[in-house]
Order: sequence, then structure tokens, then C-alpha cells
Amino acid sequence: MRIRQHYLWLVFILALGAVLRFALLDSKPLWLDEIITALFSLGRSFNDIPLDKVFSLEQLAAIFTLKAETSCREIAGTLAVQSTHPPLFFCSLHRWLQWVGEPSDFQDLAWKLRAMPALFGTGAIAAIYGLGRVAFSPATGLAAAALMAVSPFATYLSQEARHYTLPLLLIALALLSLIKIQIDLDKRRRVRRKVWLGWVAINTLGLYIHYFFILALVAQIVALLGGQIWKLAADGGSGLAADGGSGFVADGDSGLVADGADGGSGLAADGGSGFVADGGSGFVADGGSGFVADGGSGFVADVTDGGSGLVTDGADGGSGFVADGGSGLVTDGADGDSGLVADGGSGLVADGGSGLVTDGADGGSGLVADGDSGLVADVAEPTVPTLHTLHPTPQTLHPTPHTLHPTPYTPNPTPQTPHPTPHTLHPTPYTPHHTPQ
Repeated sequence: MRIRQHYLWLVFILALGAVLRFALLDSKPLWLDEIITALFSLGRSFNDIPLDKVFSLEQLAAIFTLKAETSCREIAGTLAVQSTHPPLFFCSLHRWLQWVGEPSDFQDLAWKLRAMPALFGTGAIAAIYGLGRVAFSPATGLAAAALMAVSPFATYLSQEARHYTLPLLLIALALLSLIKIQIDLDKRRRVRRKVWLGWVAINTLGLYIHYFFILALVAQIVALLGGQIWKLAADGGSGLAADGGSGFVADGDSGLVADGADGGSGLAADGGSGFVADGGSGFVADGGSGFVADGGSGFVADVTDGGSGLVTDGADGGSGFVADGGSGLVTDGADGDSGLVADGGSGLVADGGSGLVTDGADGGSGLVADGDSGLVADVAEPTVPTLHTLHPTPQTLHPTPHTLHPTPYTPNPTPQTPHPTPHTLHPTPYTPHHTPQ
């Protein structure tokens, strides 16, 4: 409904402008400049006017008769010698008079000469509407068209048998094309061929209508080039596009995308290298090298660094976890102060906090005790109130006597079930732990 109302208003404005331009079109007599327009458009010249002699009204009427056989080339030649204007408007008016018919009297001549400029003036209203709609909004287009329709100056020019309303129409169309070109450039896409060619054609026609049209052409070129230079200076020539509302920034050349205001995340991504960074969480990822880091948890991973596949977690739960995919090395430098080290190649596991060393690939049990501490288990959690279950397989007696623990041994609160098979002594002497159990 609103769209229909919008276009009804547009039709009303165009009709109003046409009425104002065509009303009483022949009420005023032709003045000097219009007489000159009539001579050239009828295919005649100043040579057809008798000088230094008195002539009758019949002779005067014969001067203002249409010479239909006159060509546009002849009109252009006459203008080059006897006038200072380009020929296109006068050639067009000559064709117009051929189409509407030869004037019957001076009043009819005035109406037919002025009718074509009035049509161009009405067309300028529609062109101004299109310019305002594309550059701003449909409502702006209607407002601009309404102002043009009732403009006294625009109405006056439309009722003159001169070539002023046609440049007005062409300048509006040229600016409309210029705005469309700028829109294509802002969207970083190829300028549509029909828009580019239309802009060139309109400005070329304008130069054949009025020589001062070159001022409008220069202004358009300066505006177009100046806008592009300003944009390049603003983004450093990188194809930068920014949205001040959301803080979103995109660089079409490098593929960089950044969101400086999206939830305070400070997200940045580079499509060229695969680099991604989030300032909120400290997350950083580089698709080129496979490097991944998260500043929030301290997690760091590099899957292609020297073929090692290093993975490090420097702050996740205070564990200081480190893993190297190339060698299979796993290190936990802060998990319960154990200093755990594991090597996937040999199955070796070492705990620097307790001195525990275990080799999962050495023999059946793979257990190797540290001679300094004598521990056979990881004592990162030294006091665990759980029942001990005897080993299901016989243990070999340790070849050397056990050294008493420096602190008294506290018996288990619950009786232990005897192991079904005799224990085998451990091949290495048992060394007491540094801290009481």
C-alpha cells in the first residue's frame, strides 16, 4: 500500500510539473535569442534576413518557414560560422519541427519551438527523483522531484526555446550514473558495463549540447577520483573496509578480518595466512604454521613446528602440560609438583617430584624405582586413605634388604587379605620415600 502511494505521489508531481511547463506556452512572444534558435532550427541562417531594406510581413513569414531539406551537417556548419553553440540541440529541434509539422503562424511557431524544452524540463523532474532515490532514499527522491516541479527558475527555463533544460536533464542523469559507479566501487566489484557506458554517453552528449557542460564533467571526475584517493589513504591502500557501528574491519587484499567491538573479543582473522586471534580470550591460531595458542588457559600447540607437533598447556589447572608429537614426549611440570615426564617412544615415565621412574616397555612389569627415594608409586598425592590390594601376581623378593623408613609405619586400618601367591622380591633395593606415608 505504501509503495503504491509512493508512486502515486510521483505521478502527481510529474503531472504538476508538466502542467506548469506547458501552460500558456505560447502566450509570450519570441524574444531575440529564441528568434536565433528558430532561424538555425528551421534550417536557415542570418543570410536569409534582408539587411538595409524594408520588407513586408509576408516576406518575414517566409523567412520563418521550415527548410526540411537542410541536413544536420549544414546546420552545424552554419553554427560554426554564425554562433558559439554546439549543434546537437539545434539539429534535434530541426527534427522535432519536421515531426510536429511546419508552424502555421508565429504563435504556433512559439509553441512548437518551446514544447521540446518543456519536455526536457519535465524529464529533468524524473531524473532528479532517480538521483535522490539512489543517492539517499525514495522519500528524498520525492522531495527533490517536488522542488524541481514547482521551481520558478526551472519552469521559466522550460518555457524558453533555448537549449538550457536539456543540459539540466543530462547533468542529473550523469550524476545518477556517477552515484551507481561509486556504489559499485564501494562494494569492491566490477563497475557494471551499462552504467559505465551510460555515464560516458551522457557526458559526451552534454558536450555537444553546451560547451559549459565540460565544467560538470570535470566536477564529476574530480569527485570520483577524489573519493577513491581518500579511501585508499584511509585504509593504507590495502582494500580496507570498516563499519564504525560494530567495529568490524575487513581487508580485501590480505583477507584480514577484525572485530574490535564484538563483545569485547577483539577477534582478528587473516584469510591469507589462516591467522586467527581473539583478544578477549587470548586465543591465537595460525593456519599457515599450525600454531594454536589460548592465552586464557595457557594452551599452546604447534602441529608443524619442525615436525614435532609440540603441544603445551602452561596454565590449564596449573598443570604446565607439554606434549611433543614428534618424539612422543609428554611433560607435566606443575601437576601436583610432580614434574611428570613421559616419552611415548620408549614408554618412559618420570616424576621429578617423587623421583619415580617407570618404563612401560621394560620387561613384564616395566617398573623401575628411583634409588634415591625408593618409591615404586607416584606420590604426587602422598596421603590417600584407600585400601591396598595385594598384587595378583607373585612378586620377586628384592635382592637387597629394605631400609627402614625414617618415620614409623602406620598399619592399615583394615586387615589385608593375603595374596594367593608368594611375593617376588624386587630386583632393586627399596629406598625410603622423602616424606612419610
